[in-house]
This record gives sequence, structure tokens and C-alpha cells, in this order.
Amino acid sequence: MDPLESSISGLLAWSMAAMTTSNRLLAGEQTRIDRSADALLLMLSMRNLVRAADWGANTARGTAQEAARRQAVTEFRQQLPNVVDARDVLEHFDDYATGRGRLQQRAVREGQDAPTYSFAVAVDDHDVVIAVGPYRFDVRSIRDACRELAITILSLEEQLDTGEAPAALA
Repeated sequence: MDPLESSISGLLAWSMAAMTTSNRLLAGEQTRIDRSADALLLMLSMRNLVRAADWGANTARGTAQEAARRQAVTEFRQQLPNVVDARDVLEHFDDYATGRGRLQQRAVREGQDAPTYSFAVAVDDHDVVIAVGPYRFDVRSIRDACRELAITILSLEEQLDTGEAPAALA
């Protein structure tokens, strides 16, 4: 099976990408270039993990499964706010470098100066933090939130396969 042809296989693929890059970042044995590359891949993985979970919720419209899956995504977003905005900055780095990014244009429309967005990875006492403009993401928190989202969605899928109601709603 192609790892991206269903929401569950996509969820597995992107959660493994997030876990792999998180673990490499936390191992602390990387060069600065390797850390930056893994941090970029982690941010992409994190966003796509959410997309796979959203896709799964959309395939279960009008069911208790949908509600439980959406709740899991909501909790993930609460743990890691600004994931979408940070990914937008990284995905459209060329627009942000020239002041034409979506968030920069919004600031201008609201009468504010267009902020600049930098990217950095900081390591301090085995804590690794990814910074995208004003957004900060602790890699351990990312890893834990990604793991929790994947486990929750896979558990809900297993309940669906066995005909059980989602535990959170039962």
C-alpha cells in the first residue's frame, strides 16, 4: 500500500517522519546544518500529520468517530498553537523573505509593520527549540503531541474496526 493513499496510512507515514526527526534532533549529535534540515522536516511532518488526521475526520462525517477525531486534532492544535502559520512561513519562505507573506500582508492591512520571519534551531542542555519568526516549538513537546495524536487516531480506527463506540464519547 502506498503510505499516502489513505488517511490512516498518511497518519502513520507523517507520524513516523515526525518521530524520526524529533529523535534525531533530541539525540544532540548533529551538526548545525543537520539540525536545521531536521527541524524543517519536523515542521512539515507535524503539519501533514494534522492534515492526515483532518482527512480522517472528514471521511467520518456525521459520526461519533468524526467528533472524536476532531477533538484529538483540536487538542493537538492547543498543545502546539501556530503550527499552520509556522509551516506557512517555511513553505512560502520566498514570499516572507520579500515581505509578501500571508501573515505580513495581514499585518499591513491591519495598519502594522510587516514583521520579518527568521528560522533558527537552538540547543540548550539537551532542550531543542525551533523558532519560526515569533513562534517557538519545543521539540520534546512536538514529539509528545505528535505521538499522542497518532495513538489517539489509531485507537479510534481500531474501535471503528471492532464496532466499538469511541471511548471518549461512550
